[in-house]
Amino acid sequence: MSVEPYLGALTDPDLILGYRQAEAHDHRNRKPEPEGYLAFLGRFTSGKGVVTAIETARRLDLPVRLAGWENDLFATEVASLVDGEAVRFVGPVHGRERDRFLGNGSAHLYPITAHEPFGMVMPEAMLCGTPVAAFRVGAVAEIVDEGVTGCTVPVGSDLAAAVRSALTLDRAGVARAAEDRFSAKAMALGFQDVFQDVVIGRSRRQVVD
Repeated sequence: MSVEPYLGALTDPDLILGYRQAEAHDHRNRKPEPEGYLAFLGRFTSGKGVVTAIETARRLDLPVRLAGWENDLFATEVASLVDGEAVRFVGPVHGRERDRFLGNGSAHLYPITAHEPFGMVMPEAMLCGTPVAAFRVGAVAEIVDEGVTGCTVPVGSDLAAAVRSALTLDRAGVARAAEDRFSAKAMALGFQDVFQDVVIGRSRRQVVD
């Protein structure tokens, strides 16, 4: 079986995941001077650490805004902590509204304790120029460039220390580093490399067989 037709297609990143269309909707809200709140965007589950996010913001005497869908855990553990001032719930956010929410935040809190293979909200925040403060678990260490796009600490450590360090990072530098790795074009080209390796590997195995 010839692989040439597939290799020809894979030389054009426009064909990989339609990245040009993705870029057209990649409007990032980058604020050199954010609004002073800490952002939390995610599902309200025990492994996501929303209560830890609230406690961390209180320790730092900074307001925190929570975005996500209400659920049982929100009703039982989070709702009573929301006061509309220090802790504000903004509901679910998508698209440009999500970018404004993340981009206006001074830092994004990611106090996850679950071992997840990826956390999309981290690159989304970074692309807005907002550094991430997170527990170092799962894929976090692979996604966050320590001291460049965010700061991490081991699970159970003082997340406030990571926030303090993250707040000192250059937001323009955060966005540039994130674009190098996580823009739609960068991701498409990365997939292109993987697909080429797969196709070429299969072709070589077929020749050997």
